[in-house]
Amino acid sequence: MLFRSGRGGTAFRVDLRDGLLPTVGFRKTFPKSAAAEVAWYLRGEQDATFIRKYAPLWDKFVEPLGGDEVSLHRIGELQSEKVQVNPTFEGVKAAYGYRWRSHFGRDQIRLAVEALKRDPSDRRCYVSAWDPAEDGLGALGQRNVPCPRAPATGRRRTRLAGRCP
Repeated sequence: MLFRSGRGGTAFRVDLRDGLLPTVGFRKTFPKSAAAEVAWYLRGEQDATFIRKYAPLWDKFVEPLGGDEVSLHRIGELQSEKVQVNPTFEGVKAAYGYRWRSHFGRDQIRLAVEALKRDPSDRRCYVSAWDPAEDGLGALGQRNVPCPRAPATGRRRTRLAGRCP
């Protein structure tokens, strides 16, 4: 591993010739589950059917979603009728991919890819899953809340250290 300190931060290079892929953190990494998570993120779905097959860790974040109702008023009738607009499904409300691809009214991944195709050195590309309206401090219970994290790396006693600024 090569460390280099430069303007604005620290960079490092990892030799992958030995067939090992370094991961950040102390938990075990399961490549099949990790690949399924990346695929699910890029699909941009909240529906958890796919991800539950490969990464049971998501089970604790699944909740019923959809099932929105609207009130219809028929001409000549005094009472309204509630009608279900979309079916209920098992999903993850704060699914990263959904937030990246549609939650904020735009496909952040597509926009970032297009920007980097135009100018590969563009440092203004930023993709966010954090929604302060839904993920703020008032949320109750265990939720899958995206970490608003800008990873930074550095050396501490010759070990690689990750930290949130």
